[in-house]
Amino acid sequence: MDSRTMLQSLILLWTLVVSCSSAPSDFVDGGYFMQNQPSNMICAFCDVLNTTCKESKGNCKSICDISSYCEYPEEVCVTLWRSSGPSVTEETLCHNPSLPLYGHILNDYDSSTCHMKRKKSHKETLFMCSCNENLCNQEFTFDKKDHQKVTPSHAIKIQNEVPWQKLKPPENATRAPVNAMDGVVKLRQLCKFCDNMTSSCDLKESNCKSSCNKTAICEFNSEVCVLIWRTNGSHTTEETLCHDPSQLIYGYKLNDYNNKECMLKEKKTAEGILFMCSCSEDECNEMLIWDDENYKNPGFAWPDTTFVALSSLLPPIMIAVAVIGIFYCYRVYRKNKLSKKWDTNQKCLRHKECSENCAMIIDDDRSDISSTCANNLNHNTELLPIELDTLVGKGRFAEVYKAKLKQNTSDQFETVAVKIFPYLEYASWKMEKEIFSDINLKHENILQFLTAEERKTDVGKQYWLITAFHSKGNLQEYLSRHIISWEDLLQLGCSLAHGVAHLHSDHTPCGRPKTPIVHRDLKSSNILVKGDLACCICDFGLSLWLDPSLSVDDLANSGQVGYKYHEFL
Repeated sequence: MDSRTMLQSLILLWTLVVSCSSAPSDFVDGGYFMQNQPSNMICAFCDVLNTTCKESKGNCKSICDISSYCEYPEEVCVTLWRSSGPSVTEETLCHNPSLPLYGHILNDYDSSTCHMKRKKSHKETLFMCSCNENLCNQEFTFDKKDHQKVTPSHAIKIQNEVPWQKLKPPENATRAPVNAMDGVVKLRQLCKFCDNMTSSCDLKESNCKSSCNKTAICEFNSEVCVLIWRTNGSHTTEETLCHDPSQLIYGYKLNDYNNKECMLKEKKTAEGILFMCSCSEDECNEMLIWDDENYKNPGFAWPDTTFVALSSLLPPIMIAVAVIGIFYCYRVYRKNKLSKKWDTNQKCLRHKECSENCAMIIDDDRSDISSTCANNLNHNTELLPIELDTLVGKGRFAEVYKAKLKQNTSDQFETVAVKIFPYLEYASWKMEKEIFSDINLKHENILQFLTAEERKTDVGKQYWLITAFHSKGNLQEYLSRHIISWEDLLQLGCSLAHGVAHLHSDHTPCGRPKTPIVHRDLKSSNILVKGDLACCICDFGLSLWLDPSLSVDDLANSGQVGYKYHEFL
């Protein structure tokens, strides 16, 4: 061997020594992978899946194709099979057998195969199995005794005259041990066996026949027949089954299982009314027999939910009654208070009568002058000395002039507004005159009315309405010519709202009853702006008193288009 080959061999040997010294000890010993593999069980592990396995199929293979190591060493493989109506599902998982699973304890986890056992379940048919071999829950088997039910026509019919030793059980029945001394074959209990189903039985009936048409042989010798009847007020169900009286069922113990008949007795429950009975004769749970005390006093049968609902509704009903009573007392008290105020207030008494000394203050809305007082200024035989000045507005029915009202004793005059109606618009003039003449219309945000006159002129007969004059014009013109501040806008809006509220109110500020008035032509051109930037409402030609005697046609057959009923339009 030359020196070059020897050098390469030494380098290779050194590399192997270094690699072995840096490797884990268990790898060097040849057992690294085996020692680090998980020691937990391997199981099929899937969430709830739809399955084609049926209860009567016997052996089934799970459709789960996923396997996983269990999280803890004490866990075993578990398979659950459920049936609820047309839906059939299976679930595979790992679980600690010392802990309950869906309320049930795993008692068969020492088995190497998965044998399905039926479990008590209120809402569905539930089978469960457990095993302690790897992937043992991929296949499961239904025990025949868990699904052995026969129809009444194939059930064992026990006649009173036939002794036990002469009965021949069906071929698929599970037999009890045979006594070698006398050859007696003792069968397990034969009971009606149906899941929850709608019941036609009622508390008013002393006895009733169950709707269940299936009979089954109980699984264990210790089991007896049980019948459970439920109602929540709207839905009534019954359930028939076999059960060991030493075990609780739905939290209750069976104390009457030695009876030959199934005498239903009430059990306390928050979900509604529940009656339960048990008996030890074959098919004794076919007849529902109500206990005499329950049958004679069915009035107790109100469900707890009804009592809770009534108790919950009682406080709001009492509060509503109290609020209505307080509101009614307040209305009566306020009405009496306003009536007393009207009778004692000297300011309000001025509206009841008016003397000849009432002063006509035309542009001062703080005046207490009423429509009647202003009308008394005109003695109704002589026309007021009014001189028309300029035309300030023109509408569909009338024209509005600025005019001078001359004083009789001097050359002084007051500025007034005169609204002139032509002869053909007599109806509009009359309506507005009647509205203005209402003593209860007086308000600082309603145009002050002075008087109404009929005049003969060169162009024919005319009808005049004489009111206060406001130089700032109507709201439409004022807004188009001025930029207003927020304070002015608030003043305009509030005063307009006060005027509309007074029209619609059923009493005056002094408390006297008043007939509400609807304007039915409220727009910016029919609202005047006073000197202090307060609004006052005018033009009542289309207005209407809301009198109870008015018909629907009277309410609908007038007013501007925007104030008419859509049906009328």
